[in-house]
Amino acid sequence: MRKQVMAVLLAAVTVTGLLSGCGSSPSSDSGSDSATVEEGKVINIYSWNDEFRTRVEAIYPEVEKTSTDGTVTTLKDGTEIHWIINPNQDGVYQQKLDEALLKQADAAPDDKVDIFLSETDYVYKYSDADAGVAMPLEELGIDPSKDLTDQYEFTKTTASDQNGVQRGSTWQCCPGLLVYRRDIAKDVFGTDDPEVIGEKVKDWDTLKGTAEELKA
Repeated sequence: MRKQVMAVLLAAVTVTGLLSGCGSSPSSDSGSDSATVEEGKVINIYSWNDEFRTRVEAIYPEVEKTSTDGTVTTLKDGTEIHWIINPNQDGVYQQKLDEALLKQADAAPDDKVDIFLSETDYVYKYSDADAGVAMPLEELGIDPSKDLTDQYEFTKTTASDQNGVQRGSTWQCCPGLLVYRRDIAKDVFGTDDPEVIGEKVKDWDTLKGTAEELKA
């Protein structure tokens, strides 16, 4: 039941890199052992702010209430979501998350990390298959090729391991853009065509060369 709720949370709010924690060390055995793993009645979600919680409250219809201090959300079936919040500053969030993940295999069912958020800057640290801390979405019943078809491909790649297996999802991926003066582009480069200008900033080396042209 807990896995079903986790899958719904991932799909319904579909995180900045949201990954689902593995309950044990990585193993090549895909037999019936996993079916006997004891599940708790608490879903522990690690984050650095309340953005994901507020989105769950706004979108997920099974939410009954949230405690006044924002640390516990109770679902209509009695399941509790515990929000473990640590600040991103000075690496505190990663440190606390890493400490919890190191204890994951031996932790009681209600103490395990079930879902955790990650910034793009360090998501590969957790999505790496060898790290063994984030489970494939398909193991939660989410088929990325069918259920996440509307996501931009680069967001899927960012949340995938080195084998192309998607281990996370995202509700937010801020786009970047470059604004330029078209009249200056015409004066310096002879054109203001976005396609041509785009080629002049396609990578860092090219961008540095373009900057030298502008300075000349």
